[in-house]
Amino acid sequence: MKQRVKRKRRAKIFRLKWGRIIFLLVLICAFFYFVLSRSVFNISEILVEGNDKISKEDILEASNLSNDDNYFFLNKKKAKENLESLKYVKLVNIKRKLPFKIEINITEREACAMFPVNEKYMLIDSDGIILEIVDNFTTNFALIRGLKLNDNLTEGENIANFIKSEEQKQFLNSILNSNIFEKTNAITFDDKKIDLVMNKDINVAFGGYNNVDYKIKVLNKILEDVEINNIKANMILMEEGSRPILVTD
Repeated sequence: MKQRVKRKRRAKIFRLKWGRIIFLLVLICAFFYFVLSRSVFNISEILVEGNDKISKEDILEASNLSNDDNYFFLNKKKAKENLESLKYVKLVNIKRKLPFKIEINITEREACAMFPVNEKYMLIDSDGIILEIVDNFTTNFALIRGLKLNDNLTEGENIANFIKSEEQKQFLNSILNSNIFEKTNAITFDDKKIDLVMNKDINVAFGGYNNVDYKIKVLNKILEDVEINNIKANMILMEEGSRPILVTD
């Protein structure tokens, strides 16, 4: 009986002790929250780095950050998600800098290819993201022709979402992520074959949609040999026999 009373008394003391500790911790947290949430700890300046095509004003508006926001309670995750919704934004890094400054570092997408749509051209980057519509063709980018596309192409979306042909989709994804794309001037898709024009006007009869990744690796090796040995090549035939044929002057 006495032992039971002692156990109850110890349990009561234990609850009171921890109750006081928790209450004290809540008070401390509330105190710091009250102090740190004062306007004196608001963001003093927002720095934007790495932007070229996107204006600082558009970045600040999209981030939803301002000097009215608290430096310590900044929601970096939400601001980053907001910025990544911009079509030209590839990567975002947001850092706190003393005293009470925020730095937004942007890595922008760069157009690398274009394809004709309704007498205009759409630009895409190496990830296949549709960046914008332009009026005129420029030789700065690879020209892609013959894609079978759905209607309602949307800027900021991946071109792969609008390509009807799975074979064309696979090839475009493979070549965009290959070493030879930077050497490519033009790609022409047909129902059964693909033709390329490389740097120095080397025409490539790539052939059908079979063994795409393997043929891209072989083509890359041929182009490297052409460059290293200064070969004056006119055409590369990828499927004219058991091995590719290099046609020279």
